[in-house]
Amino acid sequence: SSRAFFVTKRYPFMRESIIKADEISSKLIARNPKQLYALTYKAICEFVLRRDVPAAHKLITKCRNNSDSTWWFSRAFLHAYQGKMEEATSDYRHAFDGPIRDVTVPLQTGEFIQIVLAEEPDRVQLHFCLGLINFYAKFDYTAAQRDFSEFLAKVKDDQFPDQVVLARQLIEDCKAKAGAKLQ
Repeated sequence: SSRAFFVTKRYPFMRESIIKADEISSKLIARNPKQLYALTYKAICEFVLRRDVPAAHKLITKCRNNSDSTWWFSRAFLHAYQGKMEEATSDYRHAFDGPIRDVTVPLQTGEFIQIVLAEEPDRVQLHFCLGLINFYAKFDYTAAQRDFSEFLAKVKDDQFPDQVVLARQLIEDCKAKAGAKLQ
């Protein structure tokens, strides 16, 4: 597909696996339309293989549940990818406040965002998202400060004004938390 996304371009050996995951998740959803893992994998495939953000968003929203906030991380990413930063910031707040079954979700999310940024460096808003994840989910204030600083260095004057203000505030919070650790 000419619309194949970064993973298939950067890691062509993974293309076959992603296509297989797409086929399997489609079959699982046909048998059980509420199967959360299948819906999640299918959403990832929609994004990675076809860059179909609306389809991925629809699938992720079907994953909504109160016992696992993983779906909030995915939905926040999709909003951010589209530049809908108010929605993304709100979704990340829900993600950070809720329970997650797999404690590696913030790490996985951050790694995924870094892959996207490597292929699409103009998506500067994703640096802000990395900062949020590092600050609120991983408590890595050094990484968060770096991510927020990268966001501020790359954001254009009129882009994402609310996130610019928040990034500046969170950089100061990072400095304070780093200073508190030294004492």
